[in-house]
Amino acid sequence: MRLIDADDFRSWLLKQKRLSKNYTVAALDEMPTIEPDPKKGEWIKQNPTVDTEECSECGYNIIDEEFETLFCPWCGAEMRGEQNE
Repeated sequence: MRLIDADDFRSWLLKQKRLSKNYTVAALDEMPTIEPDPKKGEWIKQNPTVDTEECSECGYNIIDEEFETLFCPWCGAEMRGEQNE
């Protein structure tokens, strides 16, 4: 699997006058790959009387510490306690 910038590819496609399936596939194969910046966050306790925690990156709530995961199921942030700046 290769990660590409889909916005750049879409922009390039819209500028093309000649589009065929083979031409588009060849262009897609030539797109440079990108290295995404991994999200890092932490579970933040919202209320001491209720067992809910919130992702510091996207605000997704989990109900109980029993379900606390190493990654946010909504945004994919790694929950190691070191937030992105």
